[in-house]
Amino acid sequence: YTPLGKNSYSRCLSDIAVARFKEAIPSVFNSMLCLNITEDSYANCSPSQIEHLVHSAAGSLRTTFDSIAPL
Repeated sequence: YTPLGKNSYSRCLSDIAVARFKEAIPSVFNSMLCLNITEDSYANCSPSQIEHLVHSAAGSLRTTFDSIAPL
């Protein structure tokens, strides 16, 4: 077994970049159609729907973060 090389990236964020990211988060989540689920319907979500929600949220946050503080 030969482990694959892993790249590690880091960002040094200014206070302004952190503030811009925090300001952008609400609009990012409001624009996600899959978040329009009522609390009662969470119990009826399938594993694939939950997985889609998690991937969509992570992708949206990553895109927003990359636009505010690129590597």
